[in-house]
Amino acid sequence: MPEVKKLLFGDHDNPSLELERLFGNAAIEWGRDVLDSKGVSPQDGLMTIKALRQSEPRLSLCPAVYLAELLAQHSRP
Repeated sequence: MPEVKKLLFGDHDNPSLELERLFGNAAIEWGRDVLDSKGVSPQDGLMTIKALRQSEPRLSLCPAVYLAELLAQHSRP
């Protein structure tokens, strides 16, 4: 269950900290692997977020959005 403080005042945590806690320095590579395995384009933001969160249930929304943005910016040509 989400913390009451976050529900009342919003989640102002740095999303990169959660990514680092879960994946170390390999978050972008992990995200690419997830998208490749599911056939999702990093340019499709909503499907990217859905694929990431389905693959790692501990990943909360804000860090998933942040990672999706990073993947779109660093997508392979």
